Amino acid sequence: MSKTATTLLHLFLLFAAANSSHNLPGGHHRHTLDEACRATLHPSLCVQSLSPLTHPRSARRSPRWWAHAALSLAASEVRRAGTGLPQLHRLVRGRHAAAALADCSECLSDAEDMLRGSLTELSRLEPSTFERQMEDVKTWVSAALTDEETCVDGFVEEGGDDVDEGKGLAAEIRRRVTNTTYYTSNALALVNCFASIRGM
Repeated sequence: MSKTATTLLHLFLLFAAANSSHNLPGGHHRHTLDEACRATLHPSLCVQSLSPLTHPRSARRSPRWWAHAALSLAASEVRRAGTGLPQLHRLVRGRHAAAALADCSECLSDAEDMLRGSLTELSRLEPSTFERQMEDVKTWVSAALTDEETCVDGFVEEGGDDVDEGKGLAAEIRRRVTNTTYYTSNALALVNCFASIRGM
């Protein structure tokens, strides 16, 4: 899918989410892109990645809109990283590195599933079950982040000559997958912001 088509798909999904949130907690709250991203650990990435979905940048969106947008981007980034892993087999040196790469692929697949599940849950929130549903979403996004970090740690902590010989593989995994943890971390922060509106 082209970058333009992906952006249009994101916009469609976000429009649908925004139109279904009028009876949910926090429906009257609105934040600009800069305001929303202040809650994240990687605000520069947050602004940069969400800017294409926000015209103009000063437009005010609901906390649910920002959470949905960030989750959608995180899922796309994890998918991109995961689909690129088969290309890295050329860098594998030994059985330890091969096992770490296989584990990483499984972790990213699980992470994407949990992020997609979180998006689905976020799109069907109900006032009567809001708190339970948001707890589920937070749990799934946290688990996705753990899976992504586990993938990276598998190359940092695995040890052994086989992995040491595959330094090129470890460096490439860190470069590709560490970036997904930033997107997912930001998504989790924005999910937490939306969930906290319940008490406001």
